[in-house]
Amino acid sequence: NAGIDTCWLQHPGERLADGIKPTYTVTNLKQLQALLEL
Repeated sequence: NAGIDTCWLQHPGERLADGIKPTYTVTNLKQLQALLEL
């Protein structure tokens, strides 16, 4: 872990792998765009 923020784009029905802990989780690109505009 390098201390870098991460973002998981979660598609419908997709599950995050065990041990993976993203800083942010979004379900669509609009949410990602809003996150990047912070």
